Amino acid sequence: MASGYMEWIIAKGEKYSENHSCTVSFYRSHQDSHGLKFYAELYSCDSNHAPERVDDPGVRCVGSICTDLTGVDLGLFDCKYSTTGRVYRVEFDLKVVFGAREGLLKFETICQGKVIGRTTIDFSTTKFY
Repeated sequence: MASGYMEWIIAKGEKYSENHSCTVSFYRSHQDSHGLKFYAELYSCDSNHAPERVDDPGVRCVGSICTDLTGVDLGLFDCKYSTTGRVYRVEFDLKVVFGAREGLLKFETICQGKVIGRTTIDFSTTKFY
């Protein structure tokens, strides 16, 4: 997905069962000299029509999801060499679990087939909705 474009994983008003999940695949270019923490912004929108771009007036950032791949074996990823050193294509999945009754969104980072991180965002007392 190109920078600035949205990927909506659930539609406004869509019904889903408790613990329904969606998985979004990511990849990042990584150089040895950079850290292995990556951030993904979580957005919402109250519009009836889902905007395509993050800069649409109705789109709000409601959180940032940190993925820490520090313990991952980079040797298992594709690698190329550039003038600045090795560049890895780091691939991982972010699984979003919707916990309707709890008012929670749960996140799991999955890399190389293993869950390597978990976090939640509690919307039960949020001021957005």
